[in-house]
Amino acid sequence: GAGLDIRTTTTRLNTAYNELGQLSYYVEDARDNVAIDLKRKITFGYTAENSPIVHYDSYGQLLGYTQIVEEIDANLQNDLNGDGSMNDLYTRTKVTRDYESTIYNNLGQLLHYIDTTRTTTHNQDLVITKEFGVGEDDNLANPSYDTFGQLTDYREKEMQRSYSTDNEADTRLGITTYTHRSNINYSADDGLMRSYDENSRQID
Repeated sequence: GAGLDIRTTTTRLNTAYNELGQLSYYVEDARDNVAIDLKRKITFGYTAENSPIVHYDSYGQLLGYTQIVEEIDANLQNDLNGDGSMNDLYTRTKVTRDYESTIYNNLGQLLHYIDTTRTTTHNQDLVITKEFGVGEDDNLANPSYDTFGQLTDYREKEMQRSYSTDNEADTRLGITTYTHRSNINYSADDGLMRSYDENSRQID
């Protein structure tokens, strides 16, 4: 059969570095040969004032950042969903890592972080807060890595909240999930994850 053939063209438009030569800001446009009318715009280091704010520790390890990913309909000649608008897709996802919560071990491996992802569509915002390296008692639970630096065991907490875009008090979804993934195995050939055990508990 035919092999997989997906080609993505990425154009970086703007790049900025801090006084230590560390990456602090960039804008990228990405298109591929499959979803040819879909354009992805990625802005790293974004703030409301569009000024670069990315945090590193004294060892040069990334602590916190904000990134915006926008998926945009680049072909405004067709109305694919029949709603009378030629703009058939616009999704905006904002990911923020809390720099004060990020912890590394002495090998530079992540032990703990908190990411907040807010996805905005036409009339709804979905907010997911993921805390890596925390157990069901909400205390720190260090993950494990093998001698190749691959993650083999970890715990995390995920909170999902859905709001009306116009009224954040209008909460439509509220779910908290605790997950423990263990016995993670990787292929010796390509390093890809092959198997794992997972236990989850959900609280509505």
